[in-house]
Amino acid sequence: MHNQEGMFAEQGMPEGTRERASRAMYEQPSRERAEYNYGEYNESYAEPGSRQQGGAKLRAPQQRSGRISIPMIVVLLLLIVLGVSGCLGLRLFESPLRDYTEASASHNFTVSSHPVLEIKGAKGDVHIHRGNTDQVTITAKMSGLDRAINANAIPVSYSQQGDTIAVTVSQSRDHFFAASTNLDVLAPETTSVQLDKQSGDVKIEDINGPITSHLADGHTELDNVQGRVDLESVKGDIELKNFTGQLNATTVHGHISLRDSELSGKSHLQTTEGDIEVEGSLDAQSNSSLSTDDGNIKLKLPPDAILQVSEHTSSGEYKNELAETSDNGPHPLLQLKTRKGDIRIEKQ
Repeated sequence: MHNQEGMFAEQGMPEGTRERASRAMYEQPSRERAEYNYGEYNESYAEPGSRQQGGAKLRAPQQRSGRISIPMIVVLLLLIVLGVSGCLGLRLFESPLRDYTEASASHNFTVSSHPVLEIKGAKGDVHIHRGNTDQVTITAKMSGLDRAINANAIPVSYSQQGDTIAVTVSQSRDHFFAASTNLDVLAPETTSVQLDKQSGDVKIEDINGPITSHLADGHTELDNVQGRVDLESVKGDIELKNFTGQLNATTVHGHISLRDSELSGKSHLQTTEGDIEVEGSLDAQSNSSLSTDDGNIKLKLPPDAILQVSEHTSSGEYKNELAETSDNGPHPLLQLKTRKGDIRIEKQ
C-alpha cells in the first residue's frame, strides 16, 4: 500500500483522489466474487463430464429415442389389414353372421337292394346313415364367408351306372373363401361304401355293407356297423362302436378305439403314434393283430375268455388278467406289439 500511495503521489494526484482510487482497487475483486455465485449454475446443460461450480455433475441433455412407439405399430398394422381386405373384397367389420352363407341341394337315385356308393372329395365332412331300401338321397351343403354361394354353385358332380352312384366333390375356385362342402347321405342298410377324401370327418351309421375309407386328414367314426371294414387315415383317430366283423384299421397319427364291439376273421389294427383300445369280445376263430410304434395297447375282454397271446414290447410292461393257453383249440389268437408303451389285457 505504501508503494501504491507513493505511485499516486509521484503522478501528482490529490490526496483525496488517491484514497478513493486505492479503495476501489481493493474492493473490485470482492464485488466480482459477490456477483459470481458459486453455488448456482443457471445454464441448462454443459458438455459431458463437466461439473457445476458447486461440485455437482451436470447431466447431458437426453435425446429423443428413434424407435417407433407401440401405438404407431398398431396403427400401421391396422392400415395394412384394411388395405389387404379392400383388395380382396372382404368386409371384415361387418357382422360375421350376416356374411356366413349356406346353400344346399339334394339329389335322389333309385337303386336295388345292394347299391354301391363311391365318394371322392377334396374337403368336407361325410355322414352316411340308413334310409329307404330302394333309394339313395344325397344332400350337399356348401358354407363359407361368401355371399355369392348358392345351390347352383355347389361343386359336386353325380353320375349313376346301374346301382353304382359316383359322387365327386371338387375344390371351388369361384368361392375361394368357402369353408367346405359337406355331404349327408341316406342309403339302404346293405349299401357298399367306398370313400376317398383329402380332408374332413367321416361318420357312418347303421350300414352293413362292405366299407372302405381312405382319408388324409380327419376323424373316422362308425356306429352299429357290421361286415368287412377297411379304414385308412394319415392324420386322425379311428373310432368304432357296436361293430361286428373283420376290421383293418390303419392310421399314422391317431388313436384306434373299439367299444362294445366284436372282432372276427383276421383283423389288423395299426398306428404309428397313438394308443389302441379294444373293449368287447373276440370271436373264437379270430386272429387279431394290434401294433403301435409309440403308444399303449389295452384290451378289456370277458372274464372267462381264454386267449392265445403273442406279445412284445421294447420299452414297457405286459400284464394279462385273463387265462392264456398254447393249445390249438378254438381260442382267439392275439398278436400284440408296441415299441414304446405298455400292453394290458383286463377283465371287463
